[in-house]
Amino acid sequence: MLFGFTGLARTSDFETRRWILNALYECSPPDRSIHATLERFKDRATEDFKTIPALRALSPSERRLGILFTGYLYTREPPLVGSAIVSNFLDPAADVVHAVASDHFASFYTAEREPGSENATYIERIGAHRAMRQADADALRVMLADRRPADAVTGKATEVMLTMADRDAAGGTIGKQITWLRITRERDAPVRSGYYSNVPTGVIYTPTFIVLDDEQQVAFDMGCAVLKGNGDPAPLAVPKVGRNAPCPCKSGQKYKRCHGR
Repeated sequence: MLFGFTGLARTSDFETRRWILNALYECSPPDRSIHATLERFKDRATEDFKTIPALRALSPSERRLGILFTGYLYTREPPLVGSAIVSNFLDPAADVVHAVASDHFASFYTAEREPGSENATYIERIGAHRAMRQADADALRVMLADRRPADAVTGKATEVMLTMADRDAAGGTIGKQITWLRITRERDAPVRSGYYSNVPTGVIYTPTFIVLDDEQQVAFDMGCAVLKGNGDPAPLAVPKVGRNAPCPCKSGQKYKRCHGR
């Protein structure tokens, strides 16, 4: 599954990304199944948010956290689409976002009961989700139903997020530096990832990941890649522009012949 979170990111003594990795790692035994792991993770979150001093010192509005897990359940063939939200302020069932954090984390699950039709589509979001309009979801759903190339769907999703970021409903909380990840139904297929930035940059943030199965239990906090060198090296990431437009890295070449590759 892929996972991402919204709400509390860090304090001077607490970093949510690292806490999630450690908590998932420690909550996976003994069975390492996704549902049981997330139930233990939910209880661990409730306990930690009550006892960790850095978190207890925050106001209820600052302690809000929601984590979305989405991907495939390999208990059936073909695998089933499934997702979960663990949160102390989101109530997806009632489509409610609370202004303050609850004392307890809750878990919400969605999954196919049976393998869907070949054109089944599923769109989920977390965070400033009210900034996403029905037309945004419809545009993505058409591409998914038409089985457009994965790169095209990823590009459209990035475009939608950039548009959402400028809407008043986002409240300035949606960034324009976007990490994307892609998994397929094939369990052993590699996870693809990439990074988009709306400004030329020499820094690319890379996803963290955790492997929990019968053979290994490993967590990686990947951090970022930073380009350093003499002179003025070409940036690692640039905004996407028209294929024949000058590349934003100022190389003097067309985008399609430079960073467009």
